[in-house]
Amino acid sequence: MGWFWWGRWKYRVTVDFPDGVPMPGKGTADYNCDDYATHRITLAASDSAGVDFMKIEEELIERRLKYGGPSWVPKGGWPAHCERSV
Repeated sequence: MGWFWWGRWKYRVTVDFPDGVPMPGKGTADYNCDDYATHRITLAASDSAGVDFMKIEEELIERRLKYGGPSWVPKGGWPAHCERSV
């Protein structure tokens, strides 16, 4: 889906993860310290041709590293539907 903005077409893609992707909490306030799961992500896309899964994976890994560090593991361990990429 695209929309017209300043003379250029912009595209975005939304991907759903039904079982969720575990993520560390930001820890910036008392209500967001616990782990959570990302169930949907929306990113800019270069064109309407499809999904850039590498970009989505990079975004999720970047968030994990920023808020959880390289050795972060979800409380209770990794769910069966997840494979640890970092």
